[in-house]
Amino acid sequence: MRLRPYSIGLLIACIIVVSACGLGSSLDAEDVPPVSSAPKTEDATTSDADVAAPATSITAADDAGGGPNISGSSVSEPSVRQPNVSGPSAQQPDVNAPSVQQPDVATSEATPTAVPRDWQVVYKKLQEEYGEDYSTCEVATTSGGTCPKPESLGTTELKEQINIQLILDSSGSMAGEIDGQQKLDVAKQAILGFIETIPDNAKVSLRVYGHFGSNAAQDKALSCANTELLYPFVEIDRNQFTAAINAFEPTGWTPIDSSLQAAQDDFASFDPATSSNFIYLVSDGIETCDGDPVAAARSLHESDVQAIVNIVGFDVDQAAAEQLRAAATAGGGDYHDARNAEELSRVFREVHDWDAWNRYYNCVSNTANRTYTESYNAQNERYQCIYNIANQEYTNIYNTLIQRRDEYVEIDHQIRTAAQDQRDQRIEDARQIRDETIEAARQQRDQTIEQTREERATVTSQP
Repeated sequence: MRLRPYSIGLLIACIIVVSACGLGSSLDAEDVPPVSSAPKTEDATTSDADVAAPATSITAADDAGGGPNISGSSVSEPSVRQPNVSGPSAQQPDVNAPSVQQPDVATSEATPTAVPRDWQVVYKKLQEEYGEDYSTCEVATTSGGTCPKPESLGTTELKEQINIQLILDSSGSMAGEIDGQQKLDVAKQAILGFIETIPDNAKVSLRVYGHFGSNAAQDKALSCANTELLYPFVEIDRNQFTAAINAFEPTGWTPIDSSLQAAQDDFASFDPATSSNFIYLVSDGIETCDGDPVAAARSLHESDVQAIVNIVGFDVDQAAAEQLRAAATAGGGDYHDARNAEELSRVFREVHDWDAWNRYYNCVSNTANRTYTESYNAQNERYQCIYNIANQEYTNIYNTLIQRRDEYVEIDHQIRTAAQDQRDQRIEDARQIRDETIEAARQQRDQTIEQTREERATVTSQP
């Protein structure tokens, strides 16, 4: 093949360029050290820059002044169960413990010193330095006062339910007059005044004898065989009771024995475990139906009914007074003489003074509730005081650990844990004392009210 002149020149130029490029690559390769393909072996020693700072319980957020994490220490305010208050309503305080405001934490640099090893010694010194005075939280025990018991109240303890039966003599002799009034009318007025003082929750009944037939011999059997329950046991309706007591007149004989026997059946529906049963019998004479009122009264009192038989002899002679007194004694009750209208009213108004009992009971109930309320409020104030002081004590120790971080870095965790445990224990002890004291005060209140409720008694003083 024959090359033309311009082709030869072009070929020479290309050879020169290629040679120049190869020469440049050779020079760069000589300047760069060879790269080994083998993995690098890591040195066994570690530089100071690779050492992590020892972990402490003081976080960056703490250092910024956030204060200790109180909520994370399991200090939770327990709810307080409020018992029912039967008397005046008691204003209960807010027992939720207030949130603790933590002071700003100083961040001044502390001069490094030798690290103490016995954290308990250090903690004791911190306690001595920052311990709070808890005696300022103590409260005095108060009493709501006392209620003098009326002299007219006896000593017989009463139960939850009070049942009172009034037995009224409507025999022919009660048609006689005294101080210008029929004796039966005087007795009715005294009884109507008496029921005004009876507690509203008491159940009352009225039984009458002697209102059948006449006091003539031919009517003795009829009259003695009839004793009538005119007003059965219910919570007193004074209008209905008044209508019942005004519905009969004095005519017949005096069957006291059979009336007391019938009364036992009247009380039979009441549970003797929860009921206190009373009889108030008014008569102007002796048993005239050949019965034994003393035996009947004793049987009634000693039965499951356990009724207390109180008897008023209204304008009676000596023989009748002796028999009626013996019957009242056998029936576990009291006997009283009344020679006129004033004395009969006084027996029911002063001796059998249920109204005085109501005043006494209300006083005791209000006093017991007031004492409980004062104890409740005082114990919650004590608890809140200890709660706040315990948190402040812990905060002071915590802040000291922040300020002396270099000195206490190795024992910070132990001291903080001990301080937190002591705080929690103080709060828990205070909570337990509060709850136990309030519960004891509640039980004392309820016991006092219940005991007073059961202290309604028969009258032991003589007119």
